[in-house]
Amino acid sequence: MPPTPPPGTHPVLTETTRDLLAKAGYDVRFRREKWVECFASYGPERWRGSGRSEDEAVEDVLRQMLPSSLAREIFTRMVARTVGGAT
Repeated sequence: MPPTPPPGTHPVLTETTRDLLAKAGYDVRFRREKWVECFASYGPERWRGSGRSEDEAVEDVLRQMLPSSLAREIFTRMVARTVGGAT
């Protein structure tokens, strides 16, 4: 089976990713200049990502939050199930 694409590669998955982070207690904010920065925090945790769009910035944050391929795969599958309506 081919690897699942990262959560931020599809707008619906990106929105679901943001919702899941918020439900987990993360505060997710953006700053827009000539590029986009994403800042996600939860208590003492701080994550910063950047990209040409909000989607890319969220992807960058997730690569830091979930550094292993396994962690990203599990999270991506969880996001896809959420979008698909499975619980």
